[in-house]
Amino acid sequence: MAGNRGTSLVRQMLTLARKAPARLEPINLNSVVDETLQLVAETFPPTISRVFHNDPRLPPLLGDPTQMQQLLLNLCVNARDAMPEGGTLRVETEGLPEAAVLRVADTGVGMDEATKSRIFEPFFTTKAPGRGTGLGLSMVFGIVEGHGGTIRVESQPGQGTTFECRFPLTR
Repeated sequence: MAGNRGTSLVRQMLTLARKAPARLEPINLNSVVDETLQLVAETFPPTISRVFHNDPRLPPLLGDPTQMQQLLLNLCVNARDAMPEGGTLRVETEGLPEAAVLRVADTGVGMDEATKSRIFEPFFTTKAPGRGTGLGLSMVFGIVEGHGGTIRVESQPGQGTTFECRFPLTR
């Protein structure tokens, strides 16, 4: 267990340090979300309801499918951890004229402004020692930037959190 955790930490650190460019290709974001949410369904506790609303008209975006799956998995794991007593995880895609949008929302504990201002810093975590590395959201931020996208976060204590990622389309 400790060996696996160490290996995972080293991989995450190397990914951050390398800042390797994404291997961009036209991808179907809905398919990436479907595959990732199947994994989530198999591993998340039954106290967390999962809702997925995909935009069937979503055009392809330029993306690295592996990195996009990592991004979504990190956001889902953070949402799970923010709902220790259970709640709802909502994942949505939306096609806009200029962008593909991915939203991940939870009904968890939420964050205050001081926490929200630091969430993308490497090694910043609110989790107990041994429960998180503080690299997940910094990786999310790097992946979004590497795809030419933007990320926005809405959260308030006791009100849950929503991450909105916007990515350019292939057109």
